[in-house]
Amino acid sequence: MMKKPGFKLQKGIIIPGFIIAITLTGGFTTPLEAQNEADEYKLQVGAAAGFSTGYGLSFRYWPANWGVQAAFGPYYDSDGPIISMGITGLRLIEDNGWSRFFFYVGNHLFINSIPEYSDMSSHYTIKTVTTYIFGMGPGLEFLIRRRLGINLMFGIAAYMNNDDQSQTNLTGETGIFYRF
Repeated sequence: MMKKPGFKLQKGIIIPGFIIAITLTGGFTTPLEAQNEADEYKLQVGAAAGFSTGYGLSFRYWPANWGVQAAFGPYYDSDGPIISMGITGLRLIEDNGWSRFFFYVGNHLFINSIPEYSDMSSHYTIKTVTTYIFGMGPGLEFLIRRRLGINLMFGIAAYMNNDDQSQTNLTGETGIFYRF
């Protein structure tokens, strides 16, 4: 049996090779470049997902030390709408060029339609549950390209809904943003 010409990609070199390729082609932002361009990129657009910041398409305006993030994610199916709306305040603490450390205060309004089945009949009704989530904590933004950043946030959040249920729990948020 004759072998086809070509090369075999070994699994152990994929990640290190990718990192070396990005580094050699200038894919990572140097601290000096990022500091000179920090004021240049005030607007960010991307996708975010978090318990206290909301999920969906996201927009950020971060001109200096203080910023704001909005997220909106509508969804509709046969049971009704599911809507996520979040508004988050951001406070920059440290910017070293390739990462930023900040604090956030998130507000998330989550509207969910839940089917409720009756034991007496085969019919069900749709119940709308509205949950408000308030959270805060630290966050990190890593610049993987000059204009592309990944965000990780964590903290504590209070959950309250229209069924008079409430709880306090840990929260996690993430997002990927294009800066312009």
